[in-house]
Amino acid sequence: MKRATASAATPWQCRARVTDAVLAALSLQDNADLLPEVIKTEKVFEAFYRLREKYPEWLSCLYFQNRGDSYVSRGLEDVLFALGAFGLVTVENHDYRFLRLDRQTRDEIKKLLLGESRDDLVILKKMSNDFAEIMKK
Repeated sequence: MKRATASAATPWQCRARVTDAVLAALSLQDNADLLPEVIKTEKVFEAFYRLREKYPEWLSCLYFQNRGDSYVSRGLEDVLFALGAFGLVTVENHDYRFLRLDRQTRDEIKKLLLGESRDDLVILKKMSNDFAEIMKK
């Protein structure tokens, strides 16, 4: 089933696309060792802020506020919270500063995402590798 683009999407469709983009970013790297198991949440927000311009068809409905030296997005926060509620990511501490995604969970997510359309999968893999590169900096 072809999903609506972010610009023509309902709020639910938009959230589904952002959720897929986040899951892809956390699991579809060409090299599984590119992304650490524990990730700073602040860095995740920065990465998606930067990726938003490059991948508007997936992320244009995310809005960010600049909080001095960091970016905040209520939409991205909601997606991360939902993924945590489903046990796909683990919040590492009470201040919500780190996310953990173990390799087995990444592999399961990857299997699910491989069912996306070929065109979407190419974009999601590219976004995932770009995400990993941002996270390394």
